[in-house]
Amino acid sequence: MRVYGPGAQDGGLRLPLFEVVGNHDKVPGPWMEEKIASRHGGRFYAWDWDDVHFVALGEAPDDEGLAFLQRDLSRADMDVPLVVFFHRCLSGPWSDDNWFGDGNYRDRLAAILEGRAVRAIFHGHHHASGHYLWHGFDVWKPGAVKNNAHTFVVAHLTDSASTISYFDYDSDAWGHVYKTAPKK
Repeated sequence: MRVYGPGAQDGGLRLPLFEVVGNHDKVPGPWMEEKIASRHGGRFYAWDWDDVHFVALGEAPDDEGLAFLQRDLSRADMDVPLVVFFHRCLSGPWSDDNWFGDGNYRDRLAAILEGRAVRAIFHGHHHASGHYLWHGFDVWKPGAVKNNAHTFVVAHLTDSASTISYFDYDSDAWGHVYKTAPKK
């Protein structure tokens, strides 16, 4: 919190900080998840930024997370632009056997999001940057501070388009710019 977020000091980024726990955050114990929950009012949380609705679903939406998402979205119109983020992969490398048990969580998540104006889903876990479609939704992997994907993502959302770009801090360069139109 000294480097970024509302409490940043001495030249840090004083931007709002929205975070979710990843599996590596839990290795020394549950304290990271507890800190995130205390900062945001729970393990799962949502907020509006201008006309966009954001939902943070922790490491991955389990029964409790999906119930939270269903309750939260029941108060929003279907056409409200929506961004969802959590840690675990939906598809591709590191997506199998990484969700909690046999709860059919990914299919249930897709059903809850169906028909909504999902502008982006962001997840980590794979330690790579990239984009793919999952159930017709644009999914972005922002990279990682370890392994070989030393990238972070900057997203610009407007009424007419989404622009997602990756910054590679090893080469000090922007790359992989994606532009998408909102899905109807």
